[in-house]
Amino acid sequence: MLIAGEWQVGDDGVTRPIVRAQVFGADGRPVTDDFLIDSGADRTVLSTTLLARLQLPTRSAQPGLTLSGIGGESAFVVVTAVIALPSVPNVDQSHENSSQNRQNAVKICGR
Repeated sequence: MLIAGEWQVGDDGVTRPIVRAQVFGADGRPVTDDFLIDSGADRTVLSTTLLARLQLPTRSAQPGLTLSGIGGESAFVVVTAVIALPSVPNVDQSHENSSQNRQNAVKICGR
């Protein structure tokens, strides 16, 4: 799988794979934000800032459901959202290892 993302250096100096995507708000308008590509995640997490901008209705999680990661557990709410990822332009997947494709796309499982 190819993702139209890029490697970005964060405030902490660590380089991470990021994809810019659009999330559709309660009014149907898209809001653009950057998302971390995390191949080990089984959920998509929105920041509280983005969630406030989207004004999507929230609901409490089912009892016993937790959100946890390397930093421990976090409080969360559940939302239903539509996220539009960018397409990968001019990529011939039969030549996935070409230098042009490596420059233009981030693979989910690594550089």
